[in-house]
Amino acid sequence: MTAARIIAIAALAAGSELTATAAGAQSLTTLQSFTGLEQYAGLLSYGGSLYGTTQDQGSFGNGSVYRIDPSSGAETLLYSFSGGSDGGDPVQTLIYANGTFYGTTAAGGANNTGTVFKFDPATGVETVLYSFGGISDRSDGNFPFGQLMYYNGKLYGTTTMGGASNCGTIYEVDPATGAETVLASFTRTEGKHPSSNIVYLKGALYGVAEEGGNTSLSAGTLFKLTLKTNALTVVHYFSDKKNDGAAPLGGLINVNGTLYGTTGAGFGNAAGGTVFKLDPATGAETVLHAFTGGADGSLPCDAMIYVNGMLYGTTQFGGPTDTGTLFQIDPATGAETVMYSFTGGADGGHAFAGLTYLNGDFYGTTENDFNGGTVFRFVP
Repeated sequence: MTAARIIAIAALAAGSELTATAAGAQSLTTLQSFTGLEQYAGLLSYGGSLYGTTQDQGSFGNGSVYRIDPSSGAETLLYSFSGGSDGGDPVQTLIYANGTFYGTTAAGGANNTGTVFKFDPATGVETVLYSFGGISDRSDGNFPFGQLMYYNGKLYGTTTMGGASNCGTIYEVDPATGAETVLASFTRTEGKHPSSNIVYLKGALYGVAEEGGNTSLSAGTLFKLTLKTNALTVVHYFSDKKNDGAAPLGGLINVNGTLYGTTGAGFGNAAGGTVFKLDPATGAETVLHAFTGGADGSLPCDAMIYVNGMLYGTTQFGGPTDTGTLFQIDPATGAETVMYSFTGGADGGHAFAGLTYLNGDFYGTTENDFNGGTVFRFVP
């Protein structure tokens, strides 16, 4: 995750609906169009509605929490971040646990290096659980770009900077008290700048760092943190020289004990990234699909989802207009199917976030290349 992801662009929201039909009678409907807004976060499905965050927009231009009615596309602004002590620039998808939403902001807080917050969807009240330390004190981490994970009563996440080597941290926050504990600090060899989600599997947390590793390429790592000991180990070092991809931006998904993820860069003629699977017991990594950067898409940036035996995700680029795709991967064969190609017009483009599945349809957001983001519904 780079600083470019937190550049603020003044934004106002305006509702619209546009339906585009793709091959096989599949359709994509634009539920909401945002003017002048970079939309990095995905959507959380809760109680029949969709909830999301904008990086800027809101009453103060420092981000917001909003609700979308999936039937009508009507948007309700629930909270506006001030950019001060309550945080600013939320760039990751919210999570739900025990009646409360949790999230992070990339900026704001007591030291303008980000926060962990909770949000009550019933009252619209936002509460900062923890503010990260300033640049002069990196010990607790700075800039929590990664999505939170809830496990066994605690919140877990990563910071993209800070820690002993300023390469990022893995941290734990107690939602009851707001107490933060740094579980591990990354070195360059273990990985640099983790900025996506983490997953739990058999007593350990797994995630990816988009840079660092044991080669001069700094192609990234897939890491494991054993919770009982807080031991941080590298399960796999990425290196496009080994035909396994590089720059794993997209985070991981656990499907029946196997980890699936994406890389933002590929190898050889397949420079558009990869979809891979990894056996956490052995560290063996297998590339399921290598994106060519053409019609099949390029640069997947967020974690995939698993629905009815298939993996689904988005790419930021590729497709006929180079504005991104919505794709399906068969995890058994690696066969890729492009479900929809964005045009960069009213249907949006450059989908940075992953997908949400609700009542048989897929929902997501697009960044739309500085022209304004969208919220969409895709009917497969």
